[in-house]
Amino acid sequence: VTTIDYYAFYNCTSLSSITIPAGVTTIDYYAFYNCTSLSSITIPAGVTTIGSSAFYGCYSLQTVDFEDNSQLQTIGNYAFYDCTSLTSINIPASVTEISDQTFQNCTSLSSITIPAGVTTIDNYAFDGCNNLTSVTIESGDIYNAAVGTEGWSHAGGLLANATTVKVLKTIVDGEGNVNNYLNSSTFTKTVSEDGFYYIYELKNQSNL
Repeated sequence: VTTIDYYAFYNCTSLSSITIPAGVTTIDYYAFYNCTSLSSITIPAGVTTIGSSAFYGCYSLQTVDFEDNSQLQTIGNYAFYDCTSLTSINIPASVTEISDQTFQNCTSLSSITIPAGVTTIDNYAFDGCNNLTSVTIESGDIYNAAVGTEGWSHAGGLLANATTVKVLKTIVDGEGNVNNYLNSSTFTKTVSEDGFYYIYELKNQSNL
């Protein structure tokens, strides 16, 4: 088995656990759509693509674990939309884009790390993640094309409720300009103990 085909487990509302074989490279769109009893899942290292709406509406899904040396590159639109119990996810370093509404309405997600390989965060990717208070950004050149005119003022919902933002590199926009939003007076900037990244503490969330 190399592909979990589209609609493979669509609306399997009693499915509570599943082991994905090591040979799988693609989890296609709607594969686990509305599997409302699924509580956790481990994604094998060989999976390169998670299709659109793959885990849409998996309300009981609390954890998503990616195996070490993950080759995942693409997380499709709405992939984890409305996974309201999702508390943690370790986005692999191999991922380059977080698509439209990928984590929208993941209301239990409290912290996230955006890997250095991510260059695009699309429309409403974290919109409605009302408990997302801690954000770590490893990349220095993320360009949010979908909200480019508003820059990081919305960032797909990423900073909407954040109280602590850790930035490992200076953020620049799609044209290579330093993004002044993360260097504005909205943030109090201090160097962490190891001197490696800055911690920005929001002063005025109303602007986010």
